[in-house]
Amino acid sequence: MLALMFRSDALLMLGRVSESCAVVGEMIDVARGAGLVEWTLESVGLLAGRLMESGQVAQGMTVATAGYREDLASSPEDPLALHYLGVLLYQRGAFDLALPLLDRAVALVPGEAEFHNNRGLALTAADRLDEAVAAFGRSLALRPAHAGTLNNLGLAHVARNALDAADDAYSEALALAPGFDAARWNHALALLASGRYRDGWRAYDARLSIPQFRPAELPPLPRWDGAAAPGLRVLVLAEQGLGDTLHFIRYARTLAERSLVVIAGVPDKLRALVATVPGVTAVSTREAPWPAADAWIPLLSLPGLLDAAPAAPVIGAPYVAVDAERRRAAARAVHAVATGRTTVGFAWAGARDNTNDRRRSMPLAALAPLLARSDIAGFSLQHDDDADVAATPAAQSLHRLHARLDYDDMAALVDVLDLVVTVDTSIGHLAGALDRPVWILLPHAADWRWGIGGDRTAWYASARLFRQPRTGDWPAVVEAVGRALDGLRAAGT
Repeated sequence: MLALMFRSDALLMLGRVSESCAVVGEMIDVARGAGLVEWTLESVGLLAGRLMESGQVAQGMTVATAGYREDLASSPEDPLALHYLGVLLYQRGAFDLALPLLDRAVALVPGEAEFHNNRGLALTAADRLDEAVAAFGRSLALRPAHAGTLNNLGLAHVARNALDAADDAYSEALALAPGFDAARWNHALALLASGRYRDGWRAYDARLSIPQFRPAELPPLPRWDGAAAPGLRVLVLAEQGLGDTLHFIRYARTLAERSLVVIAGVPDKLRALVATVPGVTAVSTREAPWPAADAWIPLLSLPGLLDAAPAAPVIGAPYVAVDAERRRAAARAVHAVATGRTTVGFAWAGARDNTNDRRRSMPLAALAPLLARSDIAGFSLQHDDDADVAATPAAQSLHRLHARLDYDDMAALVDVLDLVVTVDTSIGHLAGALDRPVWILLPHAADWRWGIGGDRTAWYASARLFRQPRTGDWPAVVEAVGRALDGLRAAGT
């Protein structure tokens, strides 16, 4: 077995991934034939991991699932197979299938700390948060001072809006492992959510050490350190989502007020909007060659350098503007169907690849009580709404204007509507940056920028926040929005 493992590793180092995987397959056959259960399971996991790392994610998942199920067919009480299959199913989002397997593995081997830790992760993902905290506690009782488990405990506390407890867990994890960048990033988010902006921004740069947040390519320039240097050309490089860009591009004005020349590097679909932001001298898209500049800075590192907090004076909206002709075209299209009713745009889903999309997006059907109202004319603000609308009878009343398919036209549409009702996605930031009335529908544990309480935000004066009173409770949010619409009607606005 060891000879096969060394051979597989050597082939992998040479970049011969397919041959390496074939050798791991031999390891599985040898181990299974010899009745070496642990070797079999670890080899199955190794093969699945190598397939997924080479981009064959679906095949890797299939190999792992089949391998673990095959072992359980002959040894249904094998705790390792139960655990590994449970972890795999949890990672695929099949919580109802995963948790009974993880529960059984823990019952068979209650002294294995990692079993409790992974069960806690699955419980967190399934929104069974109190049970998750208890599971992490049992893991830590068996394996004290484990930074990874403490980080996971912090995540569960954040999902419960228990930010002080999360702070304690992350702080302990970082005391044990100061170089644990994921824990430092998670800690930053908890600090920002609790309003501790200076500490939060200081830790926020840890994201740049995490592969999913690190820019794929960095400009061949020194990073700007915040020093005043009149005339310095600073490339401010957008990162993360469109909403993050719209939220923080406001600080271009602050840099310009310090006599810096701001070049904004943004996604192409935001190019025209960002060009209207006060303080932006030029716009470069990610598709273009690097522009001439003297230094660069990631956009979301600006607030830390500028010591920004929403409680402090914030650059007010509007700080983006839409094209006048696009706005006139949007107004004509809206007024043609509004027939005197309040015009309301709806966005119910964000990018599906967002790690928190399951919590922040809502099913279109949940908006049915609002879509059925006769006093509003509803407009879709989703560019990919075909399947959702087709599956939702109440959504047949939604007006699906062509403007929703282009971001600049969408901005013009948002600018002429009476109100925007949206989940936490870029549409909310777009409306806020345009200083248009926007109601943002938030999950129970909202993104850090919205804090954990209150119906207003200093980031956008035109925004009103509607929060889930408990995890997953969109009906309560929609009911609150309905009451607010009743209030608008009663006030004649």
